[in-house]
Parts: sequence; C-alpha cells; structure tokens
Amino acid sequence: MNINYIFYKINDKLKALQVIIACIITRLFKAAGSLIELLLFIRLFLKFTSANPDAPVVGLLYQLSDNLVSPFNPIFSNIYIFNRLIEVPAISAMAGYAVLMLIISQLWKLFTQPYHK
Repeated sequence: MNINYIFYKINDKLKALQVIIACIITRLFKAAGSLIELLLFIRLFLKFTSANPDAPVVGLLYQLSDNLVSPFNPIFSNIYIFNRLIEVPAISAMAGYAVLMLIISQLWKLFTQPYHK
C-alpha cells in the first residue's frame, strides 16, 4: 500500500467525523432551544390559568424558568386582561431567546459550512 493512499483515507475519515460531530452539536443546540421555549410556554400557560404555585410541579416549573425570565423583567411589566395574567416578560423572553438561537445557529452554519462540501 502506498503511504499517500493511507493518509488520504485517514483524511477522508476525519472529514466524515467532523461532519458527524457538527450534526450532533447542531441537534443538541436545537433540542436545548426547543426545551427552553417549551418551558417558557408552559410557564406562560400556567400563569394565564392562575395555577397554584404551591403545587410541587408548578413550583418547580416556575423555579426553573425564573432564571430565564429574570433578564426580561425590567423591560416590560405584566398586564391583566379579563382578570387573567399575561406575563409579558415571559413572552419577550421567548422572542429574545428565539432571536438569540437564530443568530447562533446562523453563525454556526457559517463556520461549519466548509465541512459539508
């Protein structure tokens, strides 16, 4: 066997591995983003339906999502429509994180695109 052929095969396998790793990272990022959006949506729904925060599941969801909503609390205040709470900071957090994920995914595509050729 020729040594150049061996290096060519190793290089080919490394390129395939780079593509696989990039795909795995992309899927993990999308899954994490979807989980964040789902958590914020559930929080919004529970606040709208006036769920009891003393219930263990509701309290846990509020506790998990508080850190996600807290950067957006000073921007907007909550509003009430027909005695139902509309948590505007949670809605703005959903929009803000969606935009952030879009920017990060586009940057990721920009830097991983050469590996897909």
